[in-house]
Amino acid sequence: MNRLSLPTLTLTALLSVSALAQGGAEKLPPDLRAQYEAMLEATRQADAQAYGELLTEDAALILPDGSRLNRATLLATLVPGQATYQKLEYRVEGADIAGDTARVTARTITDMTLNVVGTQQPVHVDALSEDLWRKVGGQWKLAESRTLETTTEASGQVTRQVAAPPLSPAVLEQRREALRAELRPISATGMDAPASDFAWLSELTPGTRLLGLGEGSHGTAEHFALKGRIFRELVERHGFTVFLIEADYDDAYAIDRWVRGEGTQSAEDITREFDFWTWQTQEMADLLRWMREYNAARGDKPELRVAGVDMQDPLGSLGLLERLAPSGSRLSQLAGQLEAELARQMEQEKPDWARAKALAAWTDLHARSQPVGTSQQADLRHLGRTVYQGVSMVAGMSEGDFNQLNVVRDQAMAENTEWLLRELFPGQKAALWAHNFHVSKVPAEGQAYANLGSHLSRRLGPAYRVIGFSFGGGTLRAVPSRADGWIGERPEALAAAQAQPTSLDGLTASLLPAGTPAAFLNVAAASQNPALREWFAQPVSVSSVGAMYTENMPVAAPARLPAAFDGLILTPRSSAAVPLPDKRAGGQP
Repeated sequence: MNRLSLPTLTLTALLSVSALAQGGAEKLPPDLRAQYEAMLEATRQADAQAYGELLTEDAALILPDGSRLNRATLLATLVPGQATYQKLEYRVEGADIAGDTARVTARTITDMTLNVVGTQQPVHVDALSEDLWRKVGGQWKLAESRTLETTTEASGQVTRQVAAPPLSPAVLEQRREALRAELRPISATGMDAPASDFAWLSELTPGTRLLGLGEGSHGTAEHFALKGRIFRELVERHGFTVFLIEADYDDAYAIDRWVRGEGTQSAEDITREFDFWTWQTQEMADLLRWMREYNAARGDKPELRVAGVDMQDPLGSLGLLERLAPSGSRLSQLAGQLEAELARQMEQEKPDWARAKALAAWTDLHARSQPVGTSQQADLRHLGRTVYQGVSMVAGMSEGDFNQLNVVRDQAMAENTEWLLRELFPGQKAALWAHNFHVSKVPAEGQAYANLGSHLSRRLGPAYRVIGFSFGGGTLRAVPSRADGWIGERPEALAAAQAQPTSLDGLTASLLPAGTPAAFLNVAAASQNPALREWFAQPVSVSSVGAMYTENMPVAAPARLPAAFDGLILTPRSSAAVPLPDKRAGGQP
C-alpha cells in the first residue's frame, strides 16, 4: 500500500457512519437523527471522546473485505488536523426501525483534503453502509456499521470495493472442500526443508526465464525463509542461477562479489550491505551463506549471482560509480559535481532540482559512452542509468505526488530487470525477490499505475511467472505508524490483524494440520475447480503490508488472482522477520 492507504482507509471507514442525514432524514426519528448530527460534528472536530459516546462498548466497523475494526481502533483514526472537509453529505436510502433496534442504509459523498507526510492530498469518497443502532439506557448508540461498497479517489488511484454477499453454509463448505483438495502442505520453511515439499515448482518453471517471488509483508519470517528455500530448489533442480532483489544495484554489488568468494566477512556482516532494513534479517543471511557455500563447491556448474533492480538511492549509486570510473575522467568529474549538487539541494527548504537533473542526464550519457574495453564498463553503464532514475524520483518527491513516484520507480525497476537479464545475465534464469504488488502480473485492484510485474509480463510474456505470498495473522516486522501521520524511528514486531474465517487465508488456516507453516496453491489449476472458479473470478484479498504498519489494521489488498499470480503460498501465521543483531547495541536486535 502507498503512503495514503492508511489515512484514506480509516477515514473512509469513519465517513461511512458519520455524516449528517441531509437527504431522506424524514425516514429517521428525531432522536436518531440527532445522533447522526452529533456524529457529524464529532467527525469534523476529530473529537474521539464525543464520537465514542455514540458507540456501544462492542461497536465494530466491517469493511468490504470482511475485516473488522473494533471500537478502539475506530476511535484512534480521529486525529485533529488530519482532514479538512469541503463536502460531507449523507443520504438515507432506507431505514427499518423496530422497537429499540434500527437498521439504516445510507450513502456518504465526501470531498476532503488529507494532511499526509507534510503534504495535502485531495480525496473523494463515495460510500454505502448499513448501520445497526441499538438503544442503550434510552439513547441510540451505533453497534455495527457494515460498509457495503466504497469508491475512493486519492493520489490518482480510484479504488472500488464491494462487499460480497453473505455465504451460505453450503457454499462455504463447498469452498472448504475444494480448497482442501488444491492445497499442497509445506512442512518446513528453512533452507534445509525437504525437497519433496517443493515438487510443485515443476508446474511453474518450464519455459520460465524469470520467476517473481512476492511477499505479503516486508517483515514476515516465513515468507523470507520460504523464498530462500525456493531459490535453492530453483538452483538445484531447475537451472536458475541469478538472484535479483528489490534493492539498489550498489547495495547488491558487494554482496554479489561475496557470494562469488571474495572477502572474509560473515554472512550476517555482508547482509548489512543492504541499505534497506527489510533485508537485514537472519533469513536473508541464511540464503546468502548458502549461495556462497554452493559457489565454493559448484565444480563446473554455473556460478550463482546477485543483483539489485531498485534505484531509490542515487547517492549510493554515485558513490560506487565514482569508485569504478577511470581516475580523472569526465565521468568521474560529473559524478563529483552531481554528488555536491544533491547534497546542496537536500539542505534546502524548497529545493530546485533542475541542475541536478541536468547533471544526472550528463552522467548517464557519459556512463553509457565509455569506450569498449573500459574496466567494468557494464557496471558503469548501469550505474549511470540508476543515478538518473534515482535523481528523477527524488525530484518528484518534492512535488508530493506519491502516485507519480510509484510510476517512476516501478517502470525503472522493470527497465533495470530487463537490462540485467539482457546484458549481464544473457540466457540465464533468474528469481526476482520483491513485494507482492511489485511482482504481480497486474496491479492491485484500483492501482492506477503500471507496476513492475505488469511491465515484465507484457515484455516477457509467458516467460515471466509469479508466486505471491499471504498470511492469516500473527506478527510482522515494520516501522510503526498511526493514523495521525506519526511514524516510528525504527522497525519492530507488530501485531497483525487476523484474517476473516471465510477469507482465503482464514479457510487455509482452518484446513492445514496443526503446526504446518504453509501451503502452496496453483492458482490456474484451482481456478478451474467449479467450487472456486466464481470466487477467484472476483477480487480476493491478499496480504499487502509495506515498510510501515499500524498494529491490528487490515493487512490485505484485493487482487484478481488468476491474472496476478501463477501460484500462492499461504501461511496461517506470520512471525516477525528476525533482524540481524545490532553490533552497536551489544548484539541485541
